[in-house]
Amino acid sequence: MGEGVSEPSAHRVALLLLTARLRAQVILDVVLPGVHGDELLPMIRQLLGDHVAVVACSALGELSLVQRCISRGADSFMVKPL
Repeated sequence: MGEGVSEPSAHRVALLLLTARLRAQVILDVVLPGVHGDELLPMIRQLLGDHVAVVACSALGELSLVQRCISRGADSFMVKPL
């Protein structure tokens, strides 16, 4: 049985969905409207603990961004193709 995919339009909706549904993993785009994705990482970790893999992704592959995301709770970082 496959996993469902949710693609919320706002970060507050995403946080509500994370608490309402058990997820095996979260793929978080770092560039979001209204909030930077790396700001959500500590909130996601607080809500879900370490039981869910969190992968941050962005077209910006700057080393400082990757390090910031990992230090704030991402398990991994993926650079999207341009």
